[in-house]
Order: sequence, then C-alpha cells, then structure tokens
Amino acid sequence: MQFVHDLRYKHRIIPGESDYDLMDSLFKEGKAAFIINGDWSYGEYADAENIDLGVASIPMFNETGLYGQPMTSGTSYIMMAELPEQEQIATIKFIEFMTSEEAQNMFIEENMFLPANKHAYDHPLITENHIMAGSAEQLQNGRPMPVVAEMRAIWDAIRPSLQRVMSDDLDPADAPAQMQRRAEDTIEDMR
Repeated sequence: MQFVHDLRYKHRIIPGESDYDLMDSLFKEGKAAFIINGDWSYGEYADAENIDLGVASIPMFNETGLYGQPMTSGTSYIMMAELPEQEQIATIKFIEFMTSEEAQNMFIEENMFLPANKHAYDHPLITENHIMAGSAEQLQNGRPMPVVAEMRAIWDAIRPSLQRVMSDDLDPADAPAQMQRRAEDTIEDMR
C-alpha cells in the first residue's frame, strides 16, 4: 500500500485522477513509461504503433527483500469422481497428454501460453522471446490463486481500501488490516 501510495504522492508517477481505463489509454498512447497489468493485455499493447513492448517482473521491495507476488492462475482440468472406470482411464490419459511436454509445446507455439509442464519452459519461444521470458520470470515470483468462491470477497475487500489510499483518505499502514477485516466479514457472511 505504501508503494502504490508513493507512486502517486511521492514520485508523482500516477495522475491524480486515474483508473484502469486511463492507465491503459495513457500506456497505449505512449504517455506512460510502464504499466502493471496482466498477460490478457499483451495483445493490444503489442499491436499499438508506439509501444516497444517488454515485460519485466515486479521488482524486489527493499524493505522486505521479497519480489512482488501477484496472484497467478491458469487453465485446469477437473475429473468427476464418480465416472465409470473406462471413462476415468480415458480422462486420465487425456489429462496426462494435455499436460505433457509435447502438448504444452503445441500450446506455446499456437497460442503463446505459458506451459504447465516445467520442461516446456526450455522452448525457444519462451527463452528467446523477451515477452514470454519476462512473463515466465514473473510467474515464478507469483502465488497460485486459490480456486475458491471466497476469492471474490478478497478482491472486493481490496478495492475500497486501495481507492481510499490512492485518494489519500486512508493511511497506507492502516489499509491491510481494514482489507483483512472486510474480507473476513464477507467470507463469514458467505458461509
């Protein structure tokens, strides 16, 4: 919270009135030097005429010695527990193939997706492509996002406190506790 607060009030990097759309527009127009965004946005940035796109990890925070750790997620395969035995065998074979290095290489080549199989990270489209290499590096510093309904409560708890920090209406040091309380209350209400 202190980091993002400082980007606006100490370093004056973030405009006074900004949101996702403004951030995205300023970057596409070449009026912002960098943007912290997800891989869903790369296509539009790569197609923009005035962007020489690169991807870098969120840097290490001097105060903690830790790298920025965004939540990460991917595509999953789920098998129903009560399938007949033959369907279970076929499903397991399908999952084994889809997660194999061979199949993961096809996903890299056709869709430029980061693979689930660690051996596929040696593919030249990852090692020799600065966007894919930067994304792979950030993925290593990320944290897997739990696949639970309660994540909605987490995201909804962050937004109001972050907005108050960014409007200088809440001390950054107080924001995490406020987010935690809001998330716990919402999760309790969900149950």
